[in-house]
Amino acid sequence: MEKNMLTRISICMIVFVVVVMALVGCRSSKEKVSPIAFEGVIDLTSENFDEKDVYKLAGDWKFYWNQSNQMTGYYPVPLYWTKYEGLHLPSKGKATYQLTALLPEHATMLGLKTPELYTAYSLWVNGELIDSNGMTEDQSIGYLKPSLYALHTQSNRLEIELMIENSLHVNGGIGQSFFIGPLDGMIKQRMRGISTDILIAGICFVSGILYLILFISRKKERELLYFSLLCIAAALRSLMSNETYLVTLFENIYFHFGSMIVTLLVPLIATFFLLFTRSVYREATPKVFFRALLASHGLYSVMILTLDSYLYSLLFNYYLVIIAVQCILIIHIGLKMVMKGHKEALFFLIGGIFVVVGAFNDMLYFNQWTETGYLFSLGLTFFIIGQAAILAIKTTHLFEENKSLDSQLEESHASFLRAQIKPHFIYNALSVISNMITREPVKAKALLLDFSDYLRGCFQFDHLNNTSTIADELETVRAYLSIEKARFGERLHTAYNIQADVRQKIPMLIVQPLVENAVRHGIMDTPHGGSISVTILDCKDRIYFEVSDNGKGIPNEVVDQLLDGKHAKGVGIINIHKRLLARYGRGLTIESEVGQGTKVWFALARLEEEKKKHESINRRG
Repeated sequence: MEKNMLTRISICMIVFVVVVMALVGCRSSKEKVSPIAFEGVIDLTSENFDEKDVYKLAGDWKFYWNQSNQMTGYYPVPLYWTKYEGLHLPSKGKATYQLTALLPEHATMLGLKTPELYTAYSLWVNGELIDSNGMTEDQSIGYLKPSLYALHTQSNRLEIELMIENSLHVNGGIGQSFFIGPLDGMIKQRMRGISTDILIAGICFVSGILYLILFISRKKERELLYFSLLCIAAALRSLMSNETYLVTLFENIYFHFGSMIVTLLVPLIATFFLLFTRSVYREATPKVFFRALLASHGLYSVMILTLDSYLYSLLFNYYLVIIAVQCILIIHIGLKMVMKGHKEALFFLIGGIFVVVGAFNDMLYFNQWTETGYLFSLGLTFFIIGQAAILAIKTTHLFEENKSLDSQLEESHASFLRAQIKPHFIYNALSVISNMITREPVKAKALLLDFSDYLRGCFQFDHLNNTSTIADELETVRAYLSIEKARFGERLHTAYNIQADVRQKIPMLIVQPLVENAVRHGIMDTPHGGSISVTILDCKDRIYFEVSDNGKGIPNEVVDQLLDGKHAKGVGIINIHKRLLARYGRGLTIESEVGQGTKVWFALARLEEEKKKHESINRRG
């Protein structure tokens, strides 16, 4: 069964991966192999500019350093100016980029998408200011966000000029490629990108809330808390990377605040992942590595909160070495646990590989060695699916264990009820029978047979599901009352109202203990005795049971104690009450008035096979 479940979950994971990867593939739409800009000019005149075509504006742009009127040279975009060969430029400074794009005549409704720009900038197209971020004294610097601009041009020539001023980040200049294409296609492409980011964030966030709820009910399992925080942090990061939907939604996010949050999420995610791994596989996690990594994440988090953005971004690449070490440790732990035969560790290992691949991709993307986009949140999403699979397996195991425990508990209740046959009752019954042997041997023989029936009813039942029939239960009740009637004589009266199919199965010892309780606590202590009435009625899909007496009654506060299990004399009642609750969802109802008597009743839903038999009998009738 477990093997089949693992197979089904694995297939679901593969399907999910394929679907999400297809969505991610839609980010770039149909990105054409673009011409390369040469000496500040890119020639797109031979391109079709169909709706799905998107072109990179990559290659050598004109570059002017520090507002100089004299061109510094032609340098590649995208690439931070700190990496320009032979220039050795500092991160802080001002630069101007220029590119001329030659377009086909029919390209009039265009979209221009900008990448992450560090940090203040102004963008001009054909001499018109398109956007500005923090370039004037009254304008604060907003956080990084790719933007899409609509260009309505009648000219087949675009003059793009970008002025950048940076003093807040170690990276200076243009982070990734500019893109140009038909406006409708660019809008659809951006919407697909945003949808993918929201989908990934939604999966992470919902998973985080789910695991947080699980932790609230299972507080000893700390891994649930760590995984919940990991998911929520990853959801937030997904919304602040790639299309930066959260920044688009809240336009007034200052660079200092946005940079601090996005950067702080990295050590937080690493910390939660490390704590989660340690909680799940404590024996496989080296203490020295665990403490060293945890201290490193904590130290860098403090730096982010206390230092300015330039300093902590300067240290970020060094911190990535620590992230790489943790990634290697995660894979090592996963492999170690798989080799030890832990089946659930396979999901941890596979998910961990996705996370590590996503983390290394983000490192490469941040350092401009690839243009795939940030994929860590996607990798973590696959990891979450794997952990959900483990949770499903564990839940199934717990369900099966609980089912087994319920069966054992039912058997324990039955054993406990059988143990409730009081020694003094056996002694009294045998004493009454022995006294009658010489005086009334016929009656003594009948009582001995009744006593035998009583004992058989207490110990003989269907061991598979702890059931007996109504007929067997009534036989036990009659045998018990026959013995008690021999003891009390005319002080005890009995009545039966049976209007049900006595062949129907019911839980064993469900009526006799109620009758015994009525005799011992309702009738026995009254001077003139009383009567016991047993009623069993067929009510469509339910069977109604009632045991009533006209004895001394029970005070209301004692009734509540009997059903709560707090009364010393209500062991048999609470036993039946709990069994009924566990099996049918509803227990005993006790109605009593002091000096008037007590009525205890309950109704059982007819078993499915009994329902069919009952309906068949009714149709024949």
